[in-house]
Amino acid sequence: TLAYNAFNSSSSILAVLETRKWSCLGMYLLLETFTIVRLKLFYMCFELANENQIDAMGIWTTTWAASLFVEAMKFWFYSLSLGIIMGVVQLYQLYMTPLVVSGMKAKMGERSKENEKVMQMMEITERKEKQAKIVKKIVIDSCDLFIPGSATGWMAVSTAGVGMLSVVSTVLAATDIWTRVQNAG
Repeated sequence: TLAYNAFNSSSSILAVLETRKWSCLGMYLLLETFTIVRLKLFYMCFELANENQIDAMGIWTTTWAASLFVEAMKFWFYSLSLGIIMGVVQLYQLYMTPLVVSGMKAKMGERSKENEKVMQMMEITERKEKQAKIVKKIVIDSCDLFIPGSATGWMAVSTAGVGMLSVVSTVLAATDIWTRVQNAG
């Protein structure tokens, strides 16, 4: 439903990017499920004679669990990449849209210049807040990109590097969650 909602609520290229982002994330979660959780449905669908053939958190090993995990990581990589591209497109659209204040000037008529300056400052502040949110999301997705990137072998980065980037991503995301919880209460 996230992909459907994204497609209906966004416009043009953002709708396509967001739909594909959520679709790739859904594929990642589906494939990841088969490498972590042993599902009875999976046994029935593929008529496995021995349930111990599924790799459930390293308890039972299979020949295909590692390759399935890598494929899941690829979909996560695609999802994060699409999120970064989406953020860049949003930044581009943010700066390509003219300030509303200049359009409101004709409607305001001969109102004071002070009101116009105040409204322009408010709009600039709002635009900077939107920009900060988008840039923060790009940074979080960029840091997270190294996890599946190193797991697939597409990015040569040490385990310590991935760990540090994960901490940065977690701290940045946690500040947003903390702010949202504090404002809700």
